[in-house]
Amino acid sequence: MRVILVYVGEINGVKAYAPLDKDDEKAIEGKETLVCEMKSNKIARTELQNRSIHLYFTMLCDALNNAGMDMVATMKRLSANAAIPWSAHAIKERLWRPVQISTYGKESSTKLNTDEISVVYEALNNVTSSKLGVSVPFPDRFTQMYEQLNKGE
Repeated sequence: MRVILVYVGEINGVKAYAPLDKDDEKAIEGKETLVCEMKSNKIARTELQNRSIHLYFTMLCDALNNAGMDMVATMKRLSANAAIPWSAHAIKERLWRPVQISTYGKESSTKLNTDEISVVYEALNNVTSSKLGVSVPFPDRFTQMYEQLNKGE
């Protein structure tokens, strides 16, 4: 993965850089930049692990169905007995993706264009704000740069 960083100032005497996307390259003419190639050192799951995960899903599915526990009953029972905190992945799968699929019929967010992302966000934010009283603004590159600078202080 290629990341372009532009100099944004200093934090405790150390130069600070913020990431920019390809569209921003034209706007950074004359500024000090770094180009980084990012490589992951994480080992991908093995084929055996992959098969085992999916076999476990099938086995648990069969066990729950045989016990007469449909999805609604199971989720009610689990959520009544345990406080399960939200994760970014849970938000993506349980909230964002259903809105995305029902609105555009697209499984992957990589298939959405910029306008479609805005529509999905607005629909989801409308629901969370009106039904739950929770509203979060959609981050932009300036918000991300500001947060990165404040993390270093």
